[in-house]
Amino acid sequence: MFKTLTFLLCTTLISGTDKCRLPVPLTPTASCGSQQTMFNEGECLCCYYDTENIPTIGIGFNLERGDAAEVMTKYNLTLENVLKDCQDKTTNHCLTDADAKDIFNETYSKSEQCVDKYSPGLPPAKRAAIIDVALAGCATLKQFVKMQDALNKQDWKTAADELRNSSWCEQVGKNRCDSNYNCIAGGKGCTGQTCATGSDVSRWIY
Repeated sequence: MFKTLTFLLCTTLISGTDKCRLPVPLTPTASCGSQQTMFNEGECLCCYYDTENIPTIGIGFNLERGDAAEVMTKYNLTLENVLKDCQDKTTNHCLTDADAKDIFNETYSKSEQCVDKYSPGLPPAKRAAIIDVALAGCATLKQFVKMQDALNKQDWKTAADELRNSSWCEQVGKNRCDSNYNCIAGGKGCTGQTCATGSDVSRWIY
């Protein structure tokens, strides 16, 4: 449902262009990792409002972040102009595909650092699932106190249940939630790190 809603929203805002492609890559990877997170987020090269009415650009980059102006400047854009595209439903100040992926890679790297401090030494598949949550920001991840305790005790089922019963899971949709649940709950780790069940496109405020 969220994927359809977000797709219709983006295509309405930038109709007639190739500035919005949901998702990226075009199919789920059936694995826990950055490519699956890219699929979860989708890609819009121009500013649009997500399902929570948050101005967003690229691969789920929240333009209300404290560093949004600095990030846009790096790609020869001003935050004011990018946000004006959202307000006016225009496509005058957009990222390139390479820009969007560059921003995502940097954001993903910061999310990895956040997870490694939050719960060090996680098995790869479980770590990737928690990184997918951390893309919402370290502040959001740190709210999962009981999940953190369960992860540190290697109580994978309890940790997965804590995620599934969270407001984050309600927001991102069943498929994305189930994918991360399976990655976390799966014994010592998913075989080949293949845990995904599909994906809903949604965003969560940083």
